[in-house]
Amino acid sequence: TLDAAVRFVVTECGLCVEEAIAAAATRPAELLGRPDLGRIAVGAKADLVSLADDLHVARVMRRGRWIG
Repeated sequence: TLDAAVRFVVTECGLCVEEAIAAAATRPAELLGRPDLGRIAVGAKADLVSLADDLHVARVMRRGRWIG
């Protein structure tokens, strides 16, 4: 899963959390030409994942509403 990939690059490769998340979300969206994805901004899709301090999924927002 993508949260496991983020944990791996932080714990095993030494990337900071911010860079790991950018590599998992922001950069792929940019490569796909999708400014509405991979960022928190006005006009962007309101889908996001909140990670706990241990980088496991804490909460998920889908279409602007917390689920689960």
